[in-house]
Amino acid sequence: MRLAHPAAREMLVGAAALARVAAAAYDASRLAMGPPYEARFDEVRIGQMLPASARGELRWARDDGQDRRVGGFEVHGLGGEADLAVDFTWLGAVVARVAPGGGRVAAVDVAWPRVAEIDQRVAERLGALPSGAEERERARREALLGLMRAEAGASEAVDEASLGRLLARAGVASVGALVASRGQAAALRVRWEADDTGAEPGPVALPIAAAGLVRDPAAAGFSLRELLATSAKVRARMGALGIERPVDERLPRRHGALVLWVVPRAWFDDPHWPGGEEASDDEARRQARIEAASAWLSAEGIVIVDVP
Repeated sequence: MRLAHPAAREMLVGAAALARVAAAAYDASRLAMGPPYEARFDEVRIGQMLPASARGELRWARDDGQDRRVGGFEVHGLGGEADLAVDFTWLGAVVARVAPGGGRVAAVDVAWPRVAEIDQRVAERLGALPSGAEERERARREALLGLMRAEAGASEAVDEASLGRLLARAGVASVGALVASRGQAAALRVRWEADDTGAEPGPVALPIAAAGLVRDPAAAGFSLRELLATSAKVRARMGALGIERPVDERLPRRHGALVLWVVPRAWFDDPHWPGGEEASDDEARRQARIEAASAWLSAEGIVIVDVP
C-alpha cells in the first residue's frame, strides 16, 4: 500500500533500485548515467488488468473483383489469452546525472586487475565496507575511479561518464555488480583525451513505463520459472497496449517497458543465488546477489526492487 502514498513511493524504490531501473531501460554504453537518482511518479495505478486483445483483418472489393481493399483492426478485451493482472503500473521517469560528453580513449594498454582491489581500497580508506547498500556503492565508485585515474594519468578526463562506459562494457549496472560478478575492471591502463565540450553532467529525466509484480517467494506455490514467464507476457502485453515511453533519439533505450519485481530482500539470503561468494558479511552477500541477479535480468527488461 506504500505505492498509493506519494511520499512512501520514494522510500520504497531506493537509489540502488532506481539505478537498476535506468540501466534496464537505457543503453549505458551510449548514455553515461550516474547518481544521484530520483524517481518521478507522473501516474501510478494500483491493481491493474492488462486485457488480452484480438487482431483481425477485413478484405473487401467491388462485385467485379476490382478495387480490392484490406484493413486491420485490434480489439482489446477479446482473444484466446487471459487478461494479465499486475499489482501496479508506473509512468514517470528516473532523474539521473547524464554526461553529454566525456573523455575518449586515445590508446589502450589493457590491464585486468582483480576487482578485489576495489573493496581493498574502500576498507583501507574507511576501515571496513559500509553496511548500507547506497553508501557501499558510492564508496566503491570512488575507489574504482581512483584506480582508473591513477592508471590513466589524466584525472580530469576520467569522470563518472568514463566509469559508466566501463560498467556498460562489462554488462553491469553498478560497481557492486562488477564486484559480485567476479569480473575484472577493464581498461585501467588507458590514455584518455578529453572532449573539448565544456559541458558538465547534469540532471536528465529518463522516461519510464513499468508494471510491478509484488511477490513473496516464501508463499506456497511460488515458482521463479512462472514469474519469469509472466514477466515476459506482461512486457509483451504492455507493448501491445501502448504502455511504453516514446522513442527519443537523444536517449538510446534498451526496453520501452519494464517489469519490476517487488520482493523481500531476505530472498537473497539464499546461498543458491550466485554472486555473494567473496562478500565479507551477510548484508554484503545479500547485496552482491541482488546485483548479480540484476545483471542478467536487466537484459530481459526486469528490475529487482528489494524491500525489507
